[in-house]
This record gives sequence, structure tokens and C-alpha cells, in this order.
Amino acid sequence: MRELNCKQGSSAWHNARIGVVTGTRIGRVMGKDTTQENLMVELLTNMMGSKTDEDGFTNDAMERGILMEPIALACASKTLGFKYETLGMMYSSEIEGFATSPDAVVRNEEGVVIGGIEIKCPNTKSHLEYIVKGKIPAKYRYQIYAQFLVCPTVEWWHFMSYDDRCGNSDKSQEFYQVVWKKDILKELNEMETKLRAFIIKLNAKFNVLTDF
Repeated sequence: MRELNCKQGSSAWHNARIGVVTGTRIGRVMGKDTTQENLMVELLTNMMGSKTDEDGFTNDAMERGILMEPIALACASKTLGFKYETLGMMYSSEIEGFATSPDAVVRNEEGVVIGGIEIKCPNTKSHLEYIVKGKIPAKYRYQIYAQFLVCPTVEWWHFMSYDDRCGNSDKSQEFYQVVWKKDILKELNEMETKLRAFIIKLNAKFNVLTDF
């Protein structure tokens, strides 16, 4: 795994994502053919030098999430007892064209990434729904699984939902779930197979388009 130390959301970060299947995109690779085709069009659009609707898009909820993320991370560090580190991107050394942008990682004494956390700061209704159901929302599952694929040394990854508007206690404001690599080996193998096939098709299409 190779690391890119830049600020997420910066020009360098956006440029590094061009033509790359990322953690937020991999769920679409696992989707139906039409979903994969739409993603391929978006990636090819970027690779050909144009922007897509995804580039730079934000709304009020996303802006609030960005502002709250450092606060949520500090809460997670206190509650879970980990020393977190933020970084720009993690590039796969085994699957060219695949990378993730983790919210924060945890390293062992040798500096190897062994875990991390995915933070969401949703509205109160969604936050309470996560707590009541007691599991990671399906729409974020592949985004978390991607961390294990991009960095083989990762052993576990936390999911956190944070809402400071929900009550006055840690139990109401913070919700955690953890995924262990040993429990999702079958899913990771399936993801890797589909991901490799998608990237091969993507590169083939790009080569056809640029073969003058």
C-alpha cells in the first residue's frame, strides 16, 4: 500500500482520484450492470480531462459532516482508546487503479496501518435509525470493506455515527460497530474479483478512446 499525504478535498486529492475506483465508488462496482456502466462513464469523463457532476459537489449536510468530523474523531479516540492519524489516500499496491480515502487510521508500533475508522455525521433521524438497528448501514458496507482490500495489513475497521444534537450522553451521540477482516474473507474475495474485472474493462475502453 502506498500513501498520499494531502488534505482530502484539495486539488491534489481530486487529481489523485482521476480514473481511480475509490472507497466511495466501489459499491457501484458491486452493483448491477447499469450501475457499473454509469460509473465507468464518470471515470472515463475524468480520464478524458472533463469534470463530472460529482466533482466538488457539496450540500449543507455534507458541509456539516466535514465540520463535525474532527470533533467526532476526538470523541472516538477518547471512547475507543486509539491514537488516530489522518492521511489523504491509500493506494493499492496489488490492484492498480484502486484507492481509498480513510477518515483516520491506526498504526502499530512499527508504523504499519492495522485499523481505522469510517465516520458519518448524519441527521438525527438517520443516527437513531443506526442505533436502533444496531448494525452498519448497507450503503456504507463496501466503503468499509474497501479498506481491507487496499491495505492487506488492516485487521479491523470501526464504523462511527456521530450526532451532537442527539441527547447529552456519549451513548446517544456516538454509535460504533466494528468489522474484522477474518469475518469477511468471502466478501473480500468477491469484491476483488469484480473490482479487477471492472478496472480491466475501464482501461480497455480508455485505450480504445485514445488510440489515434
